[in-house]
Amino acid sequence: MSIYKKLVALLVLSLALNGVVLADILKIEGGDAAVVIMDNRPSRGMNQLQVLELYGEPALRNAPVGQPPISSWDYNNFSVFFEGEYVLHTVNHSSRQSAQ
Repeated sequence: MSIYKKLVALLVLSLALNGVVLADILKIEGGDAAVVIMDNRPSRGMNQLQVLELYGEPALRNAPVGQPPISSWDYNNFSVFFEGEYVLHTVNHSSRQSAQ
């Protein structure tokens, strides 16, 4: 196998493993940043039906914007951002509320 094929295989493998991570939250308090893993929130790659089944109907559904279409659903303590029907990110609201 040539070095080019090995590098391509390594790149594909590393990109595939990148999507396996649970939802991470970046908390910034007093200038110190920390990543907190929240396994009780929707994670990247889940579809909208799975989110509805696990977390129920959102308080608000925001319409898709842009290309590709990005939409969001707002729950009491977090928002879920979708590309098409799949979760991209989950944002925790608790740090935003405490900053006010």
